[in-house]
Amino acid sequence: MKRNEKIVLAVIVAVFTLVYIVAECAFEMTDQRHEYQNGLPIFIICFLITAYYSFRYHGFKKWEAYTTLLFGSAFFWLGIVTTTDKLHYLYDAMVHKQDEAVVKVLSVKKHFVKSSFSYTNVVISYDNNEVEMQTSRINFFLLEHKKNIRIVIGKADGYGYYVTKLYDEPGERSAARYKYWKFWWSRNWFWPAALLAFILVVALMVKFGKPPKTYNYNEIRDKKPVSFWRMMAILMAVLLSLALLLYVGLIAYVYLVHGGCPHCNFWK
Repeated sequence: MKRNEKIVLAVIVAVFTLVYIVAECAFEMTDQRHEYQNGLPIFIICFLITAYYSFRYHGFKKWEAYTTLLFGSAFFWLGIVTTTDKLHYLYDAMVHKQDEAVVKVLSVKKHFVKSSFSYTNVVISYDNNEVEMQTSRINFFLLEHKKNIRIVIGKADGYGYYVTKLYDEPGERSAARYKYWKFWWSRNWFWPAALLAFILVVALMVKFGKPPKTYNYNEIRDKKPVSFWRMMAILMAVLLSLALLLYVGLIAYVYLVHGGCPHCNFWK
């Protein structure tokens, strides 16, 4: 990859990251119903661009080209879609005035991806409509018992509503943050414990393992290095294998030791 192309790639990643951070700071809730309304044409464009560079640098016979095409087009498409959506809301919030209103909370629900708490769905009554919005996981514990909330709300044409401010009483957000992390730990304590155990095992192996062998540094120096994409594929395979083993171990632990988990959906 040429120097100019690396700069362009770095700029694209920086823009995606910057827009994500700004949007996370600017909005309390957003309407995500129209996020993927142009998803198919955007994916086709992303796929074609990624295919051009993949086969240009790796050719048609190397598996690195297809690995790059698979993961590169997916990440490129996801970045474009989410960034475009957030830019619409940011632009509207800058050029149009929002309204302050007290709205009725109709429902507050956790949204799970597999067994992981991903985000919160909030349905409010505003402008004689039921508006479904997406907010953070912490805000679930802030809103779960509220009947009415005071917010600053706006609407982006073609992209729905957004909330830039959610009023709360002193101490409520800190209490909600504490409840979230308590909930997170009750469901995910196994992962930091497993990571700590893995680090401990590696440390013990390094400390009490066999002394290092004597290496021929001339052979190491002359040996052809493993390509970046092959190393990336190997690393992803190892990480996925470890994640699968940990997942199976967690299921076995829950069902053998505790007889099951009524609140966990391992198979959905």
